[in-house]
Formats: sequence, structure tokens, C-alpha cells
Amino acid sequence: MAAQLKPPYLEKIDRRGNLASWLVDGSYIRGHMDGEFTNFGQH
Repeated sequence: MAAQLKPPYLEKIDRRGNLASWLVDGSYIRGHMDGEFTNFGQH
């Protein structure tokens, strides 16, 4: 069975209707989920 990843969410910043804004752990996301996070997929 694959290891579960911890949620990257650190703090909910705001909510506007159905949309929530979260502060996330960018280092964790780049290392475990998406290496291009905050790079917009550009090289």
C-alpha cells in the first residue's frame, strides 16, 4: 500500500463564497507532489 501524504495546507487565509484561500507548504509540495509548483511549468 502506498504511503499517505500529509496535507500541505498550513492555514486557511480567507473564504469568498465557495472559494477558500490557503497558505500551503511550498517546499513540501515541490518535494512530494509537484516539482514545478510556483514555477508555472516554465523552464
